[in-house]
Amino acid sequence: MRWRWFLTLNGIFTISVLIMILWAGSVLGFLYSWIPNYVQGEVVTIPDLEGLPAETAKQRAVDLGLKVNYAATETRNDASQPRGYVLSHVPAPMQSVKRTRPIRFILSSGPEQSTVPDLRHKTVGQAEFELSILGLRAGMISHTHSERHATAHSIIATTPGAGTELARGERVHLLVSLGPRPVEMTMPTLTGMTLAQARKLAKEQLLYVDKVERRRAPREKADLVLAQVPPAGSRVFSGSGVTLTVNEPSARAGGASRLLIIQHTVSGGVPEDVGSAADGDSADNGEPVADGGGAENGDPSVDGDATADGEPVQEEGGDGPPLEIAPRLIRVRIMLRDDTGYRELYDEMALPGETISFPRNVVGEVTLTVYEDDMNEPIRRETL
Repeated sequence: MRWRWFLTLNGIFTISVLIMILWAGSVLGFLYSWIPNYVQGEVVTIPDLEGLPAETAKQRAVDLGLKVNYAATETRNDASQPRGYVLSHVPAPMQSVKRTRPIRFILSSGPEQSTVPDLRHKTVGQAEFELSILGLRAGMISHTHSERHATAHSIIATTPGAGTELARGERVHLLVSLGPRPVEMTMPTLTGMTLAQARKLAKEQLLYVDKVERRRAPREKADLVLAQVPPAGSRVFSGSGVTLTVNEPSARAGGASRLLIIQHTVSGGVPEDVGSAADGDSADNGEPVADGGGAENGDPSVDGDATADGEPVQEEGGDGPPLEIAPRLIRVRIMLRDDTGYRELYDEMALPGETISFPRNVVGEVTLTVYEDDMNEPIRRETL
């Protein structure tokens, strides 16, 4: 049959020759169309077109009689040139080529962008962590009282707002709630309660336990509040802290007590150039200076906007005085478990990088748990 001819030596040879003729014709056609660009025509020197807007650079190339290869134009992220500007071109500047040779441009698409996340109701520490993942940084941290955002130390809003596209490395300014405006009240009686009960009552009364000191009272039960400052009946403001003196649990019978140095270095840190937020002003002591608060499209602003009577514009939910700058503090809570039980050793605000160190008598195996800002998720848990 005829199709068997293709399987013979003559058939295979004939087909191979036809394929080679077609391949050679394609190569010759390509060379015929491109070789003149490199061997024919007037020689010109390519000018330096880097750093120019794309349209300006292309027009200069056309004015010199050069061909622009639009199909081969590339773009890439680059923070050194604005979007649409020439990063480089081929042939390179000052290279001598035939006028008919095409020139190819590599254009900047601007710096790499990141979207500002929704940081509302989160702590400053959590916000700094999320921003670092996106290549962004926390900028100016401002504080204000707010009835609508009663949770202290939680973020009310950001500038720019969530969903805004920013170049990587840019700063996001944070507005943090100080809780409701303080009201005068009577300090409740916390002595005679356990530490847990006293802490719960203080929270219900819009107070907080600022410091816990330990003292041994053998006749009293463990973790009993022995004294408080300010004393019960004092006139204080809501949001105030109270210092409690709590009974140090005694060692169990037969247990050997040992002295242990509890030490912890607070994590986190203040971003560099934290004062260079809106206009870069700072006080003589290095603290950033906040302009009058403002609001635009629902987001707080650190620009100097003001009402007609000169009062600063308040941000969303801001019903307190003009924004003020406070040091960046982290709540640190240290818990310890040994043979005498589970107890709190430390619960105070501390600066990033600060080292907390104090001695404590313990019995048996010790487990240390440390919380920072987030009181539900410890950042450190180890057996000492």
